[in-house]
Amino acid sequence: MQKTFHSKPEAERVCILSFDEMHIDRKICYDVSEDQILGPFSKVQLVLARGIMAGWKQPVFFNFNTTMTKHLLYEIIKKIEEKGLIVKAIVSDLAGSSTLWKELEITSENNFFIHPLNCRKIWAFANPPHYLKLLRNHFLDTGLVLKDGTVLTKNIFEEVFKKDRGEYKLCLKLKPNLLTVRGNE
Repeated sequence: MQKTFHSKPEAERVCILSFDEMHIDRKICYDVSEDQILGPFSKVQLVLARGIMAGWKQPVFFNFNTTMTKHLLYEIIKKIEEKGLIVKAIVSDLAGSSTLWKELEITSENNFFIHPLNCRKIWAFANPPHYLKLLRNHFLDTGLVLKDGTVLTKNIFEEVFKKDRGEYKLCLKLKPNLLTVRGNE
């Protein structure tokens, strides 16, 4: 990795770190190269570096049953910057990292933290697709209240489906299965 990035122009080395803690099957496995049994583990933490102005991505960290902490994030930033990358931002879904955002003092008014080595700002972003999914699930479960007090529920879409069954459909992309989300969909 060091050989790859140190020779690149700065614009190609600027990156974000995106990370997520994912649930995995609680199974054990045998690592032939290390001659050891691994697991069972319930989660894996994965950190991916992605170029902001260049089309590359590179896994830079993974570990089992590990929560992202301020200390771990700082260590990852230090190590990948030693390899030539320049971290400008982090992206996470907040599910397992809400504690991290508290440790970094990230709020709606303060969306950055200070780089552990050189005092420059590193910006923190929430994962947009994850938040769209949460918004959809909240809408389906409880509805949304508009500023004027109007409550929108999934019933409005059920009415649209009933009326949009004719030969000419107005809502081609709107499908009934969007209202029946189950589990982690």
